[in-house]
Amino acid sequence: MSENNTCAIDINGHKTVACRTGLTLFAGLRTQKVFLPTGCGARGVCGQCRVKVVEGETSPPTDNEKGRLKEAELSAGWRLGCQLRLQGDLEIEASSCILHAKEYKTTVASIIPLTYDIRRFSFAPAPGDKVPHRAGQFINFVAKPYGEAKGMTIRCFSFATPASVEDRIDIIVRRTPNGAATTYLFDHLKEGDEATLIGPFGEFRLSDAKAPCIWIAGGSGLSPFVGMLREMLDRGVSDRPVKLFFGAVNERDLYYVGELREFSAKHPWFKYIPALSGGERCEACADYGLITDVVARHISNADQYEAYLCGSPGMIEACIATLGGKGVKRENIYFDRFG
Repeated sequence: MSENNTCAIDINGHKTVACRTGLTLFAGLRTQKVFLPTGCGARGVCGQCRVKVVEGETSPPTDNEKGRLKEAELSAGWRLGCQLRLQGDLEIEASSCILHAKEYKTTVASIIPLTYDIRRFSFAPAPGDKVPHRAGQFINFVAKPYGEAKGMTIRCFSFATPASVEDRIDIIVRRTPNGAATTYLFDHLKEGDEATLIGPFGEFRLSDAKAPCIWIAGGSGLSPFVGMLREMLDRGVSDRPVKLFFGAVNERDLYYVGELREFSAKHPWFKYIPALSGGERCEACADYGLITDVVARHISNADQYEAYLCGSPGMIEACIATLGGKGVKRENIYFDRFG
């Protein structure tokens, strides 16, 4: 450890930064413009800031870490960056995306209601700034203090734009009851306001394989798939069948129905299957019931498929079980879990 109560943090053997001891790894790296992802605002809840400590002295695991990481993971050196207190030099392994993530100062270009509780927010980076990313990755949105929310709140949202769009950041957001970040987005953020976003992060993205795809989304989980469809067009992919299942409760929860139907009509390799589970019947739906039951009815032998899931933890777990029963190999199931 060097003088002035600083320590050296080696990241993946490619970058070394000096951080002040006593800070969390998350906070220390942030002072050096190196950003770990977070879905909970660095409160030790989401587990997205996990890193592996390869060498160095560390503080004992916190209760939050013990709740988010298995004992075997802790023994292997895995820690949560927002919980680990810096005591000395460290060598860590982390997702390579943190070496490319940046802080972007943007302006709110548009806010478009999609349903009663879902909106699409579009942000324009500063002139000359580009935001390289892949559809499926996510970005951290930094909500400013307001009302009873005294500090900044950070949450993650999937890009709704493909890799070809680097001069705009679009996210699709569903209001969370009493959610600090979504309350700010829905009730306080206005077109023309300044907003800070950090990223991109994440490994959730469409593979380059030729395997047919099952996509399953719920709520605002359409966001990455909107970008993936555009990315497939940009890359000239027309020989990879895709079935997109969208699970909603009632008709008022549906959005992009017309656009996805039109896309399906133009591109035979794409099929859109919206389903309602709340008992309503509507002309826009292709089926009814729990999304797992709908998937089971529309898919028979799926051992050659890749599956991509985006939604609540409960939906993800249920869909993984259903897909496994249809023959989808666990290593071919990719997901972006909310919460």
